[in-house]
Amino acid sequence: MKKLNFSFAYNIVFSALLGGLWLIKGWGIVFSPFVIVVIKHGSRYERVFLALIYFAFGSYGLVDAYQRFFHDHNPYLAVSCWLSCSFLLAIPWFWYSSTVRLLIILLLEAIPPIGIIGWLSPMHALGFWYPGTGSLGLVLGIITFILIDRSHWKGLICCLAISCAVNLTFTSPLPPPNWQGANTQIKPTLTSIEATQYITRSLFKLRETRNTLVVYPETVINNWQLGTRVQLEHNLPFDGTILLGVTLWNKGGLEDTVVMINHGHADTTPKFYSVLPTPLSMWNPFLIVSYHAHWWPITRKIEGKQVNAIICYDQLLVWPWLTLFFTQPQVILAISNEWWATNSFIPDIQSRCRQSWSRLLGRPIIEARNLSKNN
Repeated sequence: MKKLNFSFAYNIVFSALLGGLWLIKGWGIVFSPFVIVVIKHGSRYERVFLALIYFAFGSYGLVDAYQRFFHDHNPYLAVSCWLSCSFLLAIPWFWYSSTVRLLIILLLEAIPPIGIIGWLSPMHALGFWYPGTGSLGLVLGIITFILIDRSHWKGLICCLAISCAVNLTFTSPLPPPNWQGANTQIKPTLTSIEATQYITRSLFKLRETRNTLVVYPETVINNWQLGTRVQLEHNLPFDGTILLGVTLWNKGGLEDTVVMINHGHADTTPKFYSVLPTPLSMWNPFLIVSYHAHWWPITRKIEGKQVNAIICYDQLLVWPWLTLFFTQPQVILAISNEWWATNSFIPDIQSRCRQSWSRLLGRPIIEARNLSKNN
């Protein structure tokens, strides 16, 4: 009995360590598949507890992010949100007793409804293990999870050897040479007119460059209406294509979108939509008016390239990335608005997730982030 208690105590420590590694610049992503080894031991309730430890430690940044996003300094609500999400992700591991069930659990936490909060998944690691392998990398990932579940260490060593080989030969693809992502520091309190003026000033710096396309972050303009479009069109010092993250009103709700301004003409119809705007704060099915969810990202042809956008919160989830294996973009736009993320661990985790999936897909990625001055 003492031996078993010591074993469970060690598993608690390892589970906390694997979760905590996510808080160190997001590098826990690389080691996340080994949480399977930790969780598989013990009774059903012990498995849930170990999973809870892993998800709670890894998502601790939610506490600070919640308070900043909602301007709510009540720590009890923030802690409740953090622990509730961690517990929801831990519950399916109660059912884990075989390899088949493991794969089902990983799938359940990758797709809606649980996939709505499906962060910290071991599936995020595949781009660091098998970069540039695309769909084959998903197959190799499934094989890796099976070998870890069965403690087949010889087979796992072979997988690690393959991982080393593909990492040594992998070269990150470059985006089109004249495409650029622009980082900004636009406060959420700015009006759409003030944000437009900020963007216009930033574009003056690009007049002497050879850029033909510039990408701006998520929701930097919070009211994409006629007056804003006209002001931007008339003052635009850039004769190229601009992709701009905006909020607009559509069909009785709000949209977290990317619009295109093509050679001085601002389109009214968005090019890209957020798959799932941040739950409860943006997308809230319990409210009459909230942001719309779109569930499946759209690939568009822009300047001769198939392009897809993964917007902010979507970058933390698995299923928006999985859809790219079907839509097959040539370039991925990763845009986000991180004004709320000062001293939070979440942007680092976002960064590692988009880095991993772009590596797995073997596709170039263009980042555009709206940051606070303290980021």
